[in-house]
Amino acid sequence: TFREIPPIANGMADRGAGRSVARADMNNDGLLDFYVQNNGGLFVSFPKDRSRLYVNVGKQRTGTGNWLELDLEGRIGHPDAFGTRLDLTLGGVVLKRRLLGDSPCLAANSRMIHFGLGTATEATLLTIHWHTGTVQTLRGVPANQRITLLEPTVTGEGGSSISYNGSTLSLAVDVTNH
Repeated sequence: TFREIPPIANGMADRGAGRSVARADMNNDGLLDFYVQNNGGLFVSFPKDRSRLYVNVGKQRTGTGNWLELDLEGRIGHPDAFGTRLDLTLGGVVLKRRLLGDSPCLAANSRMIHFGLGTATEATLLTIHWHTGTVQTLRGVPANQRITLLEPTVTGEGGSSISYNGSTLSLAVDVTNH
């Protein structure tokens, strides 16, 4: 559901020469804030041309709003893990996000993947489809935290052996999980 917020409070009354809007949790409270980049910058003599930060105070008004933020670090492919897809299951609902490298003109969104969880106190299931093809699954992830996730890497070390007894093929290898 949605409810209308007065234009002065939601940024729609901004009459500056807008160039971009970037989102990030600027004050680390779990709510996404927005920075409006106007043509004039921060300190100009005409108020309508100033850039503005709109801080989300929704949680202060309602007292609800659990969240989860994820910082992804690739270790096999690109270190920023661009292209990674996340599926977060909350009860019977699946929320989807993808880490993209796109940004608005003259701005940059936060790389943090943000999920609003509402009143849920944990994510039932979090599936990370890393950009290199690895799939990672986490269960019962508690709400209201930032987590740094490292892309799992598994390598074969040393010798390996293959055996076949006429009906079963066996492969043995020493595996290191980094």
